[in-house]
Amino acid sequence: MSERRRSRGPGLGLALLLLCCLARPGVAAPLPLRVGVLEGVSGTTLASSVEAHVRDARGQEVGRLAPLEGWQASLQRGLVLLRGPRAQQLRLSSGVRIEAASQAGTPLVFAGGRWYRGGLELRVGKGGLVVINRVDLEAYLYGVVPSEMAASWPDAALRCQAVAARSYVLANVGKHGKAGYDVCDTDECQVYKGAGSEVLASNLAVEGTRGVVLMQGGKVLPAFFHASSGGYTENSEDVWLQRLDHIRAVPDYDQDSPHYTWHKNVDAAQLTTRLANRGIRVGGLRDLQPVSRSYSGRVREVRVVGTAATRTISGETLRLAAGLNSTLFNMAPRGEGGGLPTAFVFAGRGWGHGLGMSQWGARRLAQAGYAFSQILSHYYPGASLQRLP
Repeated sequence: MSERRRSRGPGLGLALLLLCCLARPGVAAPLPLRVGVLEGVSGTTLASSVEAHVRDARGQEVGRLAPLEGWQASLQRGLVLLRGPRAQQLRLSSGVRIEAASQAGTPLVFAGGRWYRGGLELRVGKGGLVVINRVDLEAYLYGVVPSEMAASWPDAALRCQAVAARSYVLANVGKHGKAGYDVCDTDECQVYKGAGSEVLASNLAVEGTRGVVLMQGGKVLPAFFHASSGGYTENSEDVWLQRLDHIRAVPDYDQDSPHYTWHKNVDAAQLTTRLANRGIRVGGLRDLQPVSRSYSGRVREVRVVGTAATRTISGETLRLAAGLNSTLFNMAPRGEGGGLPTAFVFAGRGWGHGLGMSQWGARRLAQAGYAFSQILSHYYPGASLQRLP
């Protein structure tokens, strides 16, 4: 099995010289995270910017990596095989760790085409090798904020993103515990591209909010966010059924978003197949009819009318099947082929689930001079900002 992603980013040379100049995290007590950065891969290249220890599952040192020395990691008969550039070989059980021998400067590790702060752990997974970045919370956020929001945006917006991302990950630690890590590096959790994505402006936003989280009732909140709501955010129970007091429908200010309005034509035959793949088999697709909408106008339920059956499904299910930007849409059949529509046209607004902070809305409010605390209180009503000890 190949890597989950194609090789990305710079190699071991010039990029490392640039990355080593990045600012170090502050001296506050670190909170370690385990971030899954590769899963189900047959192998990958590993390296370190400084001399690094290779430790087995018990923590015993079994080898060392020289600076900028590329090693190949793979699976062999249920063991982790590490091959060095001078014919070195190590065969180890799951739980191999690679840790910098010195914390001077900003030591980095390399896996899957990306540089990361912290260290690496290699585990044997069901589908192949699992590579985990073991990194402190604030250093992790250095790689999240510019991956989720353009670092050229106003500082107040970047601070909002830093607080929301910090709160979200703390509320979701252990989400992927069965796979051996806390969170993934995709938008299923939060997008995290490691040290190569870092920008000074976003790093400063993280530092400027160090330890600050959104709380309610003594708990850190899962601070959901999305790109653009299309004019109004959504109540949590209208998307995911569960009511969350801090996720309420509020006016948005995302008119500058390129996805504020959108249109999409979807081939009827393709949509029929995609629905069937989700267990919604109705024969030839005749019509799609909104059954109910939420307070903000998002489609809650849709009646799928076919030649063999009629089913009522959620708007979110249709969104995923049709590949739509959001559930805030209208729709109509187009054309005829054998008495059935040949396509469905969708016209909608927004991008994402519409819950919590709208990133484009935060950008506009920041441009208008609002502080990050004011913006967050708008998108997460009833939540308070607190700094963790």
